[in-house]
Formats: sequence, structure tokens, C-alpha cells
Amino acid sequence: MVYLINSGKPLNRLRVGLIILFFAGIVLAFSGLVWGNFSLWEKIGSYPNDFSIGYQAARDWLLNGISPYDSTVVQNHADRMGLANTTGSQYQYPVYAIILWVPFALMDFPAAQALWSVAQELILMITILLAIRLSGWKLQWHQLAIVLFIVFIWPSHVFALLDSGLAIWSLFFIVFALYMLINKQDNAAGLLMAMAMVKPEMALLPLVGLIMWSSSSRRNGFLGGFVAGFLFLNVLFMILIPDWVLQWLRISHLLDGTTSWYQSGLNLIADSMPGIRQFLMIALNGGMFIYLVAEWARMMGKPERMMLWTMALTLMAVGLISFDRGLDYHTALLPGYFLVFRILQERWGKLGTWMIIGFVIILFVGPWVLVGINETNIHLLVLLLPAFCWLLLGWFKWWAIRSTRLLISYEEELDL
Repeated sequence: MVYLINSGKPLNRLRVGLIILFFAGIVLAFSGLVWGNFSLWEKIGSYPNDFSIGYQAARDWLLNGISPYDSTVVQNHADRMGLANTTGSQYQYPVYAIILWVPFALMDFPAAQALWSVAQELILMITILLAIRLSGWKLQWHQLAIVLFIVFIWPSHVFALLDSGLAIWSLFFIVFALYMLINKQDNAAGLLMAMAMVKPEMALLPLVGLIMWSSSSRRNGFLGGFVAGFLFLNVLFMILIPDWVLQWLRISHLLDGTTSWYQSGLNLIADSMPGIRQFLMIALNGGMFIYLVAEWARMMGKPERMMLWTMALTLMAVGLISFDRGLDYHTALLPGYFLVFRILQERWGKLGTWMIIGFVIILFVGPWVLVGINETNIHLLVLLLPAFCWLLLGWFKWWAIRSTRLLISYEEELDL
């Protein structure tokens, strides 16, 4: 006899029919997603993005044994994409990140690009759901569907999906690691953070904060899991490509003795004042980092809700002071925004719901308006969206980490 999950009651015909329809809907939705991506990329055509570069690097490595950092890969990518020069054709990720491209590397490029996009969209959806779950934000099914749709068409996510880089993948591993930490799976959380290092610019700051918190909370399984996973990836690829670290440092310009490799979001402010650029770059980025270290210190030994708030703050800072900048980093703002929305809903009821609607319009509709007015406003978003997240997290910090109401309900909602 067929039974409901976690229920001893037998299913009647209506329920069986509904379950069949549900799974049929999932199959149809997935089929539509695959077809839609194939059609989209067929219309867009081939153009150089992070996926095309990683695809070429993985393909040349698998078929010809060529290092991903070799100039041959750069030339092959430029030739395949019909580029007049090789600018922007260099593989710049740590070599172990190539494992994400390997499953696609032996396919024809159009099929590989479309299936990579499908995988990214599914990973983004799971990340959004995990971030909502971590925040404890209660949503009905129709509300969840609306939130998923609005977040999906956010300019930052449209850009990230078209750029086809690893920001979405790295954030997925980070958020999944936080979820595993909350559920006391410390070793698994550490392994996930090792995978998040496929994009160090995204994962390094959260990693430092989590190591400080887990060590002070006697949760040493996290550090053990991370070290084991990170060593495995690095040793494996050192066997395959012994000097990959030096090659990566060289192409990343980390050995140039200059700061050309450091292109943080806050550097946009420094770049606008060339006369004092060096001073502003050090003051702004250094000041933000010191602030983060202070918040990490306050988090040490504190309960998990304090850790989650601080990690939301840390992910906000990724787009401001990390080695690189771009709209794809704004995916990391979601945990912070969802945490704020949860507090608004619980503390102010219907008024909070209207406030959420207002914030959603500002955060997810406003950027389209700004970009529509003038495309150069896209640079403003690099600063404005993280700054707004920072403001909201600071404004609602008391309720996020001290509220008795949250203390009572938080662990129940996460099914700990």
C-alpha cells in the first residue's frame, strides 16, 4: 500500500492523482527549462564568457593534456569564438575549479552551454530555497513562487547566468555549508567550503569567519572537513599539473608587485579621485576589513543565530572588498535580505509585509529602472546594492541576534 511520507495514512485515488500530477509537472517544467535554454543560446549564439573559457580549458586538458593556463588554450578559445584578439580568453580560476567544467567538456559547445545554464539555474533555485530556509522566513507556496520569479529576474542574476561564471556555484556551496553547520554536520560543512574555493574571491572572507567561529565554539569538525577537502583537491591536481599554483599566480598578476589584480567594489570610489586613489583604496578596503574582523571577534563563541547574521554581513562585504567586482557577486546578498524580510514579517505583521513589498520594489525592480535610464548606472549598482544590504542588516541587528521571539522559534523552524 502507498503511504504519504512521514504519515501512516493510506493514499486515496485523489491524492495519488495529485502526486502523479505534481511529478509530471516537475518533469514538464524541467523539460521546458532545457528547451528554453537551448532556444535562448541558439538565438544569442556563441560569445566569450566564463563558461566558454572554462569549457576550452577543460577540453584541451582532457583531450591534449594542455595546462588550462597555457597560451595554446587562450589561442584555441579565441579561434573557436572568432575573436580578433585573445583579450579575455585566459582561464583565471584555481585549476581544481575545472572539475565543474569536465562533465561538459566533451560535448559540442552549444549543447554544453545550454546544459551548463540549466545546471546554474537549478543551483540558483536551490540556493534561494536554502537561504530562505536559513533565514526562517515563512512563505506560502504562491508567495514562494513569486519570490523565486522576482529574484531570478534580478539584474545581478541575469548577468551572472549570462556570464556563466562560478559565483552562483560558490555561493551555493557556502549557503549549503551554513545549512549543514546549523544541522550539526560540521565535517560536511567543511568539505562544502573547500568546494566553495573554486572561486576564492567569493569564499575567502566567509571561510575565515567560519573558521574563527567554529574553533571558538569547539566545532573542530568544520576545520577538519575543510582541510581534508582542500588538501585532496590541491594534492590531486599537483600530481596532474605539478606547477599549477605558480602558473595561476602568474596569470592572476599576483606576482607583478602591483595592485592591478585588486579590483574591489570600493575601488570604484577611489578610482573617481585619481589624485588620492592609493590612499582611498587602502583606507576604504582596510577600514571595511577591520570592521569585519571586529564583527568576527564578537561572533566567536556565540550562538548560531549570531553566526548567521555575521555571515550575512560577510557575504555583503564580498562585493565591496573582494579581489574582483561585478553584479554576479550580488547573489551573495540574498541571505542578508531574506533575514531582514523574516524579521519584518514577524515583528510587524501586515505592516511588515507592506515594508517587504516596498523593499522588493527598491531592490529587485529599482535596478532595472536605473539600468534602463542609463546603462552606465550598472556601476552604481555594484556599490548601492551591498550598501543597502549593510544598512538593513545594521538596522535590524538587534532583532536578528537578541529577540526573544526569534530565540523561541528559530530552532523549531530549522527542525534541529
